[in-house]
Amino acid sequence: MELAGSIVPSSGSHIAEMLRFPYRRFTIESTLPLEAARERIRGIIHQSSLAIAGLFGRDKLFAGEFSPEHFRVFRLDARHWRGTVLVEGTFASTPVGTRLAITIRLTRHNAFGALLWFGIATVMLAASVLGPMFSPHMKAAPGFALFLSMLLTAGYAILALSFNSEVAKTQSILHEALQIQPSARIEEALHPSPARRQVRLLKSVRAFAIVASAVALLVFVILPATLSRSAKFGVARDYVESSAVVRAELGEVTSVAPDRWRSRQENYFGTQDGSASFSLEVSGTNGSGVVSVQMQMHQGMWKVVAAELHESSGRTIALGA
Repeated sequence: MELAGSIVPSSGSHIAEMLRFPYRRFTIESTLPLEAARERIRGIIHQSSLAIAGLFGRDKLFAGEFSPEHFRVFRLDARHWRGTVLVEGTFASTPVGTRLAITIRLTRHNAFGALLWFGIATVMLAASVLGPMFSPHMKAAPGFALFLSMLLTAGYAILALSFNSEVAKTQSILHEALQIQPSARIEEALHPSPARRQVRLLKSVRAFAIVASAVALLVFVILPATLSRSAKFGVARDYVESSAVVRAELGEVTSVAPDRWRSRQENYFGTQDGSASFSLEVSGTNGSGVVSVQMQMHQGMWKVVAAELHESSGRTIALGA
């Protein structure tokens, strides 16, 4: 016995739903018992953030939050994960099975971006059309107004088409999931084969390795290299190299570099009022250590206000600023 009902938009009109700003509501009627429907939907959701699911949950079809009464998810794609629309659903028992009420809308940041873009374009269009009517200094520009009108129309068409494509794909997945006999892709999400899971795991590990390598490159190579060429690093290096305490403890200074491993839990940061704090790896003829430096900018000039030498033996010595 297959699905008892069809997908029905809340307004009763598919055209009205499509003309509305990207926001769709519909229900799916299923002959599956309520508990079975909940378990079926739960089985195709990777209960984690979209980023984590994109790396490690590609055997599932959605990612997000699930509870017995409600779910709030994003659709996952075999090639890439999407975060443009949010899918929310609630379960309800019916005399013949289960009713699933679905709401699909743009995520907040995508909705804000779309509204901002359309708002700016609309204001420019209104100014180009109405401006010459109220100001003798403005000339009519029908070509520009026509261009803005076409831009608004094309923008909305692209947004509507991409949104409705996402809605159609989501509808199809949920429709298949709530049938008595689920489709092949639903079965694969519910019970992934070991071979395909291994392939996906290898892809996830590879993607994670690429991301981790990029982060490591940024943190341990690019940021220290950028810092070493900054004005404040030059001041701190000169301060360390000229410090009598450092020379007494480590000998003549041979190298000063940013501490890539942050061994003293010092963070690189700067604020608009001109403060900075970081660690320096210092090597001398008699030993090595880490110097933590705190700096302030005064009248456009950086100055060391506090510094400590952390020797490899564990001893800490304050350097007079």
